[in-house]
Amino acid sequence: MSFRWKIFFIVLAFSLVPVGVVSLVNHSITESAGELISTGAANAMEDVVRNDLIQMVSNLATGINKQKQTLLFTVGVLADETQRALTEPPARVLEPIYSTQEFGNPGAAPDDATEDPVYSPPQQETTAVSRQHPVMFYADKRPMKQADGSYPADVRGLSATASLMRRILKTFPHTVFRVYITLENGLHCSLPGHAAYPEGYDPRERPWYRRAVTTGTLVWTLPLQDVATNRMIVTASAPIRDVSGRIIGVAALDVLDTVAMGGREITDRWGSSARAFLVYPMQNPVTGAMDLQVAASQPPMKRDSVFQDDASQEDNGVLHPWLPGLKPDDKARLLDRLDDDRPGAMEVLYDSDENLLAYASSDSISFLLLVPQSVYMSLPNEVHEAVTDVTRLNILVSGAATALILIAVLLLVYFGARRYTVHFLQIADAARRLGEGDFSVRLNMHLKDERDLIVGALNEMGPKLQDHMHLRHTLAVAEEVQRNLLPGTPPRLEHFDIQGASLYCDETGGDYYDFVPVTHDGLSTMAVIVGDVSGHGVPSALLMATARALLRCLCAVPCQDMSMAQRVGLANRLLCDDVAGTGRFMTLFLLELDDANNTMRWVRGGHDPALLYHPASETLEYLYGDGVVLGVISDFQYTEHEARLDEPGDLLVLGTDGIWEARNADGDMYGKDRFEATVRANAHLDANGIFDAVITDLETFAAGTPFEDDVTLVVIKRR
Repeated sequence: MSFRWKIFFIVLAFSLVPVGVVSLVNHSITESAGELISTGAANAMEDVVRNDLIQMVSNLATGINKQKQTLLFTVGVLADETQRALTEPPARVLEPIYSTQEFGNPGAAPDDATEDPVYSPPQQETTAVSRQHPVMFYADKRPMKQADGSYPADVRGLSATASLMRRILKTFPHTVFRVYITLENGLHCSLPGHAAYPEGYDPRERPWYRRAVTTGTLVWTLPLQDVATNRMIVTASAPIRDVSGRIIGVAALDVLDTVAMGGREITDRWGSSARAFLVYPMQNPVTGAMDLQVAASQPPMKRDSVFQDDASQEDNGVLHPWLPGLKPDDKARLLDRLDDDRPGAMEVLYDSDENLLAYASSDSISFLLLVPQSVYMSLPNEVHEAVTDVTRLNILVSGAATALILIAVLLLVYFGARRYTVHFLQIADAARRLGEGDFSVRLNMHLKDERDLIVGALNEMGPKLQDHMHLRHTLAVAEEVQRNLLPGTPPRLEHFDIQGASLYCDETGGDYYDFVPVTHDGLSTMAVIVGDVSGHGVPSALLMATARALLRCLCAVPCQDMSMAQRVGLANRLLCDDVAGTGRFMTLFLLELDDANNTMRWVRGGHDPALLYHPASETLEYLYGDGVVLGVISDFQYTEHEARLDEPGDLLVLGTDGIWEARNADGDMYGKDRFEATVRANAHLDANGIFDAVITDLETFAAGTPFEDDVTLVVIKRR
């Protein structure tokens, strides 16, 4: 019997039994594991859904509280501004005064008055409103003008608050529904202006006015019905006092209850069958037990339940109903849990259907979110079914794969021979030596089949690997050299805190920043340089090194009669000679800081303007200036600009377009808006902290996506 047949029968004998046993065991284990995995996955998904609900309701409750605090602060500012305006009213009205009669007359109404369904009662004729001009009227219908045609002091005073009211609506475009002021004498001013007030309306009788006057503090009124639109609103109000401390009126802001409850976030996430409630505990006079009263709901519920004991909740007959649908036992359990002030979830019967109820409290009000079991269990059930199907498929595939592997092994043994394995052993040995660094390895064999491709590839691999190793070493040296060209530490100045760095997307790059002492006219200043050579990699790094040498020489050498703009122009002429015909160029922003006089001068050569932020006034501007990129027009005359940095905390940020043009995996660009927002949010930190915050936010946005361009950032903060 030949050796080939012996090998065949030996392998056959030692393969069939083990493979059969392994297949049976694998089938049993896979089936059991699949059941465990599917059950565990379903349970895990149920926990995820439960935690997601708890997190969502907790975030919504926290958001409502933050929104409440923000609006109460805002209405307090409006009350203070109104006090100042009434204390020293202007000699004349600052802008046109429009009454309800003029708003009701299209010919006399403001030019921007347009019909807006948001400010109109549902299923009724739309109301014309003006977002630029408020409406004014006296509750007792007295005329707005005096006998001599002039306006009284209170009208002139309220007209001076119109600009602040417009700013409030613009600052909170999706939150504030209406902003208004009512004085003790009945004068009312409201923006957006409109004429949709009911006959005999007196704002001094409204709960928000009475509570603010009674308590003398900022008041957050639970949802009530708006007299003009019949919509449910939440009101923030603040008393207005005169210089003696006497309350002379109330300022207020309205928010739609649907906006206060998170808008469409709930239905978008959990569907139209989900329900949300804002509730607060109250003793039910009918049952005598503690119950939950609904301040707001989404979707809105019919308000047919009454509660006569709390007149402060009443508004035109609309009262807060009791929470319906829950069994008394479930409601009692919920009340006990709400006392703990910790968010959580519980399974309840709501309208006889199984629901998961998530809850969270904020101050004296709680947020409830009810999601039917059919909704929140759909995903875990789908996961269970999917894992079960995958397990069945895995059993079939593993059985078929085992059979195929057995057949393949037998065929390989039957048709194989040592003459095949010898060559592979030689190839493997050559590959091992190549991996150990012996790039001189060569195989002298011609097998006249596909193995010749492996041999040829292996023979070509040695020289190529050697070249690649040499190139990597060269790039490593170039990277180290370029890193040494950049500043090691920022300069220490008396009035300026400075931090900067460059992040290259390759081993070397074309971004450049530097700090160079400058002496001219006998004064010592510090030049801060940021540049960006077109492209990146080794060519850009070489041009960067050349530009660095030119700029450092021209800045460092004392030149009594040469301005910074002239030095940049000279560097441009020299650089044009080096890059002529190559198509390469360099953008530049050169900033000179005078630490002794708190001044700065800058020259801009085609680079993005520097960002200047004043935290004290929260204003932001850019340092522009004429100037083309360096290396293109040799005789271009650059312009020098000058400004002062007197206020401590003023912030100056220079960077390259690799920051705002960075993209994430979805292709979205970081952008200057996000860059500006990050600078604003961290302006209270020192220069190093602001630098770290911007880079961290950029890396978070990229989420692991490599930068396509070099990134350079320099932060300068006035101490």
